[in-house]
Amino acid sequence: MTKIRGSLIEANKNEWLHDVGELYVQVKLSTEDENVKKLNEGKSQPVMLGDVVIPSSGKGFPNAVIVDAGSNIQFIMRSKGPRGFGYHVKTAKETIAQLYCCDTKDKPSGESRVRLAYYYKDNKMYNIKVDDWNTMGVAQDKDLREQYWQCRIVTWPVYGFMKDGKSYGTPREGTAEVDVKGGGAHSGDAVDSSVGRVDKIKEPKDPENNNNGYLTMNFFVFKDPEAKKAFYETYKTGSSDDFI
Repeated sequence: MTKIRGSLIEANKNEWLHDVGELYVQVKLSTEDENVKKLNEGKSQPVMLGDVVIPSSGKGFPNAVIVDAGSNIQFIMRSKGPRGFGYHVKTAKETIAQLYCCDTKDKPSGESRVRLAYYYKDNKMYNIKVDDWNTMGVAQDKDLREQYWQCRIVTWPVYGFMKDGKSYGTPREGTAEVDVKGGGAHSGDAVDSSVGRVDKIKEPKDPENNNNGYLTMNFFVFKDPEAKKAFYETYKTGSSDDFI
């Protein structure tokens, strides 16, 4: 069994995964609807780790998430911007989502939160599911496995937007305007906003490189029930910092 070492990040203690800048993330089982709750029956909440190292290879990375195979998950993200923030969630293989979290009210902290539990592909909505390599059919292809196992989230500030013909935010130089058409922003995905449908979003030019935060996480799946049991016994007793 592969062992990894890291610091336990506990959502129920309001702890968050973090990498660079203003972005903080938690990963939990999805509770989007009754159907996904049934799909997740018997599965444990994802385990989040920071400052991760694989002792056998010495390879390290900022964050890791360990789940039961077939877990349907959700990302809870918090970041900052005068009127919210834009974000994308990607693997090296595909873009899971590129959306926005907008707010009509100024917040003293400048912080907003959003929950992402599904994505759109070919005009259909899908849960975000993490599975093992065999189920995904990529067990023998190392390059393809690596394209799926790491997830990167990037956020950038939203400076303003239009809603119901009213403008929110303060104009500033050096911004780009995103004209949302057909229920989508950039890639055609629906805009996720705490205030409903919005348009003409003001954001930095080239938000990927003018971001205010980013985070990478590597996903691991428990090999079998015994591996999962061993992991929980290990971290509950504090007898070792080796995580399976």
